[in-house]
Amino acid sequence: MRGIRELGVFLCALGALSAPAHAEFLGSFMMPADDGTLLHTRVYVPLVGGPPPPMLLGRTPYAYFAEEGDWSPYGIGFAQQATRGQWDSEGEYAPFERDGPDGRVFAVWAPQQPWCNGRVGFFAGSGKGALTALSLPATSNLACFILRPTPTDIGDEFIYQGGVYRKAVHDIWLNQEAINAPYLEARWRAHPPNDPYWEQFAVSSRAHEVTAPGLHIGGYYDIVEHGTLKFFIACQYRGGPGARGAQRLVMRATAHAKYDFLEGLTFDFHPNYLDIDPFTFERDFALHYLRDIDTGVLEGPPVVYYTVGDDQHHDGLGWEWRTALRWPPLPPRKTWFHLHPDGLLDVAPPIAESGSRNFHYDPANPVPSLGGQNIKASDRESPSAQAKIAYGPYDQNDIGPRDDVLRFYSAPLAEPLEATGNFRVRLYVGSDASDTDFTAKVVDAYPEGDGREILVLDGIQRVKYRGGRGVEPQYIAPGEVVELDIDLGDTSWIFNTGHRLGLHVSSSNYPRFDVNPNNGDDIPGLHPAQVAHNFVFTNALRPSALAVPVRMPDADSDADGRADEQEWDSPDGDMDGDGVPDEVEFYCWPGLDPFNPDTDGDGWNDGAEVAAFTLPTDPESYPGAPTEPRHAADVNVNLLIELPELLRVIQFLNSGGYHCAGAEVTEDGYVPGPGDNHACPPHDADYMDGPDWRIIVSELLRVIQFYNSGGYYPCLTDDTEDRYCPGPRPGIPLL
Repeated sequence: MRGIRELGVFLCALGALSAPAHAEFLGSFMMPADDGTLLHTRVYVPLVGGPPPPMLLGRTPYAYFAEEGDWSPYGIGFAQQATRGQWDSEGEYAPFERDGPDGRVFAVWAPQQPWCNGRVGFFAGSGKGALTALSLPATSNLACFILRPTPTDIGDEFIYQGGVYRKAVHDIWLNQEAINAPYLEARWRAHPPNDPYWEQFAVSSRAHEVTAPGLHIGGYYDIVEHGTLKFFIACQYRGGPGARGAQRLVMRATAHAKYDFLEGLTFDFHPNYLDIDPFTFERDFALHYLRDIDTGVLEGPPVVYYTVGDDQHHDGLGWEWRTALRWPPLPPRKTWFHLHPDGLLDVAPPIAESGSRNFHYDPANPVPSLGGQNIKASDRESPSAQAKIAYGPYDQNDIGPRDDVLRFYSAPLAEPLEATGNFRVRLYVGSDASDTDFTAKVVDAYPEGDGREILVLDGIQRVKYRGGRGVEPQYIAPGEVVELDIDLGDTSWIFNTGHRLGLHVSSSNYPRFDVNPNNGDDIPGLHPAQVAHNFVFTNALRPSALAVPVRMPDADSDADGRADEQEWDSPDGDMDGDGVPDEVEFYCWPGLDPFNPDTDGDGWNDGAEVAAFTLPTDPESYPGAPTEPRHAADVNVNLLIELPELLRVIQFLNSGGYHCAGAEVTEDGYVPGPGDNHACPPHDADYMDGPDWRIIVSELLRVIQFYNSGGYYPCLTDDTEDRYCPGPRPGIPLL
């Protein structure tokens, strides 16, 4: 973690740039999509008649806003395209359905036009960002992309969250003047959150196909905070060539789009929380990648974030901008605060084997939303009272006393508790309803005399969708106890001395989330709703708990004299000393523990298992056990086909064949050209019609597919031609 003083290289002076102060409208053009649909595109350039500039591209379902004017002073043009069915574009307006292919055509078409010098990037955010992000995978000719807060998994982050429809957001978004498409709610809700239909809109899972540097702007109270962080991490650590390691992130303590908070917010931010202007980063990023101007954008750490403190002590801890190598910026260690039957929240787990709390949840009387990741439309767009729903760190006491909210608190803190990263809740629950919801809110409970309970983060999980996408609904039986994981999102917050860490648990947060009628339906009103009697278990056998990313500056997991914080914030960090870099353990290999040198407890060091191509997360896989195969073209056995390895296969193609090296030492055990030595296994690329010791074009194309897909893995199924599948497999790192 680094301080704001190091931001100087990131916020550099541009010097004189010869460009007019305002964009000039060049004209409107109709771009033919891949199915012939014509899409209306407005083009702005720094100077009509001047040399073609590099262009930022945007796609929008809204009116044409004035964003194009932001770029002309820096010698960059802007082309904004209306999506299908909007403005003068042909086709039906159906957000997301065709935006991936249309955006990819846009990225290829624009550089070929006479008003562009051939270099383009994408720039968008919010609803426009969602449409734009869909086209980033498999768009290989972008110089860069800039995403203001953007959902990158439409099903899990934007339409639904935790399996629950995000009612407040869409009541506003679909009914505002620029969209006016309330009919889309029925279309979306025809696809429940577990429907594989949503997989096509999960951009983060295709990060290996992204090939451009990216800038990601987000906020802790933003409606799409999850998407910003998920996509940054996916592209930074699992992106394709050109994207991996070339991402930047700015996280602010702000809400969506307008950044201001409504009147009535009783939490007093330090004025410096808006000191960092996102456009400064956007400008420097675009100038570097589109105009080759040295703005210093690559010299600073890739992550910039804000830490919130006690609003009664602006001169105390927190209230500062920081920089870091990664997100989360601190070691991703979780401290579990257990829920006790008496309402205590404590690191010590409960001892008794029985104990629970319960409440009645009535869908007709839901807990009202007050703050959090909501959104406000402008009065012009949506003058209804619903547009004024509060967002941000509101005092939850203002909801009033309710019997359907369970409250848990830590003891008053003897010293400040800094928490930076992801919060989660593990709840063991039961209900007399076949399905219901559980909500959780983390609050900063101020000392007596103040008494506020400031909302830090919140989340929800529908019981029947706890299995996630692609899993059939899992209804709950009477007397059954199930485990829920509720993702509350990320923040950087310091709970001050004397404050208490608080957790509120209930079953509704309305209208932020739609109510659950407790009858098995997703949509209220189809059948009579019922009151649910819900339980949260708080005992040693079912230890419900809140996972908090508590900062531990002195922790040293491998006792090597370097604190975990130092190792985490360094490129070669290895906190547990097992030989596997922290970056690989945390980001690329789910389940591998960066704080434990032997994750699966089989007696073999994780590094030794990785070196032997066995699985350090499986105690039955260890050095000496059967290992997974690797493609013969993968000379350095890292589950990637890199350019020199691809060129080697091309060499076999051009040489008319290959044969075994025998006593000759070669990088892969083969020699180019026809030969009689076939005493070794044939090359994996030589698979069509049985191995014939030569490589043909169609076989080469398969290796090129692995190269373009960011990797391959042994899938060992009968429906693949060569036993391998393209793309990185979840659970196998890119070493």
